[in-house]
Amino acid sequence: MLRSLSADPNIRLTLHIPERVPTGSVVEITMRIENVSAEPVELYLRGLELTCDFVVTAPNGDIVWRRLEGQVVPAILRLEVLRPGLAIECRDSWCQVNNAGDPVVPGPYAVHGVVLTEGSSTLESAALSFRIGGK
Repeated sequence: MLRSLSADPNIRLTLHIPERVPTGSVVEITMRIENVSAEPVELYLRGLELTCDFVVTAPNGDIVWRRLEGQVVPAILRLEVLRPGLAIECRDSWCQVNNAGDPVVPGPYAVHGVVLTEGSSTLESAALSFRIGGK
């Protein structure tokens, strides 16, 4: 399943996650950051590597899991120039546990991705719904 959103019209953020995941299995999450303009786009990104966060929420909006929960992100800024049509990706997997390390219950969830950029600004994807377990 895919969904995209970005405040910058030159950048398309596309999130990919399965629509349904068996209970207890790993949930693979990928976010693609693509230059959809005809000109190069400069991205000022935080961290030596692409730093992105994935946020899983329950149906009531409560945060269940954050990829960067408790992490220290280096205050290093790097310039990434994306030529037209080029993209970079951020991937991670979620083991269906909350930030306290407890397994989550089967049911509906949503996830969105955040790319950390210069200062306090971010690039953020739209939320994408998925289901753990069930039919």
